[in-house]
Amino acid sequence: MFARDELDLLQFHTLARRADRAMHEGDHRSVSRDANAAIRFWRGHPLAGLDVGPELAGRQFVVVLDDASSASQVRDLLPGSGSFTLVTSRHSLTQLGADDHFTLDVVDPSSGLAILARHVGFDRVEAEAEAAHDIVVACSGHPLAIRVAGAQLNARPTHSLRDLADRLLDEEHRLDELAVGQLSVRDSVVASYRGLSPAGRLFLRRLGALPDDHLTAGAAARRLDLPEACEIPLRWGA
Repeated sequence: MFARDELDLLQFHTLARRADRAMHEGDHRSVSRDANAAIRFWRGHPLAGLDVGPELAGRQFVVVLDDASSASQVRDLLPGSGSFTLVTSRHSLTQLGADDHFTLDVVDPSSGLAILARHVGFDRVEAEAEAAHDIVVACSGHPLAIRVAGAQLNARPTHSLRDLADRLLDEEHRLDELAVGQLSVRDSVVASYRGLSPAGRLFLRRLGALPDDHLTAGAAARRLDLPEACEIPLRWGA
């Protein structure tokens, strides 16, 4: 990307922060308004009337769009040919017709340990290998949870990994532990939950009550006494 003095980058970042806050509070209409304001800023500076288009003409660049809520939110921000866009989303966004789609699953223990080590240092992980492994397992291999755990440990260099691993054993209060600063696993879960349909919320609550760790869509539908037609939206995360 590029930067020019005439561009009010602070205003753009302010819009992004407001949209992020509204997303976590479930105010999707505010998110849409702020996203539209950001689009107007991207296409042309709202104060100075600066047209951004000529600055990008003939140049290759990468646009990163994080946590997109829908394909329509993304389309207006896609650059022309010769440039690239990286979009992350909680949804599949298959309507975009992207060249490549990647589904990110939970990480395996070795990858989880690598994530943790990047935050707390390889020496600490090696010194308390068993505790580090227990932390990754307690985080269920979720990168955000491991990152939050690492941030907590990084902020407390004299604390042992075992202390955090033991606190994470308490499932009832685990989400309370997995929060530091603006990073919060609970906030991420709540944002996803609020984006579900009423039926989707009901499915999720019922699934959470099942003792099984791994279920196919069909098995989950049968365990929840759902009609056969519900297997497809359940399988695709609708």
